[in-house]
Amino acid sequence: IDDIFFGLMAMALCPMVKIMGCDYTSIHTKTAKENGNIEFASAIVEYPVGEAVINVGNQIRVENKMEIIGTKGTIRLRDNWWKGNYFELDKVGSSEPEIFNMNFEGNGFKFLLRQFASMLKNGRTESMGLFNRESIKITEILETIIKEGK
Repeated sequence: IDDIFFGLMAMALCPMVKIMGCDYTSIHTKTAKENGNIEFASAIVEYPVGEAVINVGNQIRVENKMEIIGTKGTIRLRDNWWKGNYFELDKVGSSEPEIFNMNFEGNGFKFLLRQFASMLKNGRTESMGLFNRESIKITEILETIIKEGK
């Protein structure tokens, strides 16, 4: 198992689970392997009110963006989305997207990712930023990708 790859995938799954929740209706994954390691994976996670599409590459360069698509609009985080300091909200029926800028300085996605990394390192499944149900759901999705990649 490629630890670097699953670290990257977990980074993308954290905000998805925090924003969209744990109650998805289906997940479809595709993987590409080389020398026994997953080099690329795509996950489409469908929810009752939208979907999340995640593409992660180990050595393969993928576009550094995140889109959360729902029934009321789309949230777009472009260029290094994990920094969590800029996003666009494109509401259904609106002619222009709203742009939000913020400085998270130690919280936001960076804080969440540090929490998740600490949980993995210390064998915990819950923290103040990531709850037990959320971390279990992220682990389940990672297990699905492993099974699909075999």
